[in-house]
Amino acid sequence: MSKLHPYSQIFAHHPAVSPRVVIIRFDGGRLDVLDARNGITLWTTCIGHVKVRRRSKLESIGGSLVTDDMICAGSTDRGLYALDISTGETLWRYDARTPVVGTPYHANGIVYVLAWNGGHAVDIRTGEKCWHWRSEDLEWFGFPAHGCVYGAEAGKRVVALEAQSGEKIWEVSCYPNSWDPAFDGQVFYFGTLHKEVVKLDIRNQRLSVVLSPKERSENEKKDWNFTATSQPVIAEDHLYIVADDWQLYACNLNDGMIRWKAACGVPSVLNGVVYAPLQDEEGLLMLDSLTGQKIGFIVTDESLFLPPSIWKGVAFVAGWNTLTALDLDARRVLWFRRYPEEPEIQLFDVG
Repeated sequence: MSKLHPYSQIFAHHPAVSPRVVIIRFDGGRLDVLDARNGITLWTTCIGHVKVRRRSKLESIGGSLVTDDMICAGSTDRGLYALDISTGETLWRYDARTPVVGTPYHANGIVYVLAWNGGHAVDIRTGEKCWHWRSEDLEWFGFPAHGCVYGAEAGKRVVALEAQSGEKIWEVSCYPNSWDPAFDGQVFYFGTLHKEVVKLDIRNQRLSVVLSPKERSENEKKDWNFTATSQPVIAEDHLYIVADDWQLYACNLNDGMIRWKAACGVPSVLNGVVYAPLQDEEGLLMLDSLTGQKIGFIVTDESLFLPPSIWKGVAFVAGWNTLTALDLDARRVLWFRRYPEEPEIQLFDVG
């Protein structure tokens, strides 16, 4: 199964205005860019692609960065590409010398992106290298805030690098797993190799546990097999995360208690409603965020598997080779696209 769409309710690096485009990425480097209003294809291109083999989450390519006039996306051909958002023309290509696998992030004229050989900082207008922080152990990288960018080495530490120079400012020893964190500009939330979910406050570098088997009763510990297998979603004082039992867990951030769990995928959360895809049914599930009780179901033409992106009452959500836009108020399909010539949609972005 493809890597989950790297979208977190608490940290969206897309423009805050209504979405203009939906970017669909297929295996093989193909990008389709659609008009978000009606699903009409605006342009199609293929950025470089090389078949790679590596036993890691990093086999998959991350999402795209959308700005006012360009789309930035990484590729297994070692390139970070900047494309004109209107035409798809390549504006520049940065050579990272290894596959560029992370989601690009942008601040103050610099794009930050993860490659197999570490974190790269690239000038957003020229594609020239600003700096490179070497590490073959980085699992996630980017998230610019407070003059720094942040990265995690699996099972080792979280580091803060000065945004303009790449010099290390601080590090916190911990055991991050390979899944991307949630970030609100002040606090990171991420899973660890110790089957915990922790939070790291970047203002004081304080690390604390949100969810842990150590805090359970003896009977609970015997049955505790929780391992985070998705990026956390933080919304309305709750943490939502999918575990290796294929259940979505809702945890209260104030007391660390699990409030409920449900058999569904990674959600988006808005105004007290959890919107989550179902793979065994054709539709989008709607749950009460406090109780986990089912409050609705929007029927689609195909089963869904990627987390929805929600913009002003419209949910964009993908199936294996389909993309659907749903009107959440009317609970109906606005538009629907099928790609039978492709084996599956790898991921998608809204911007």
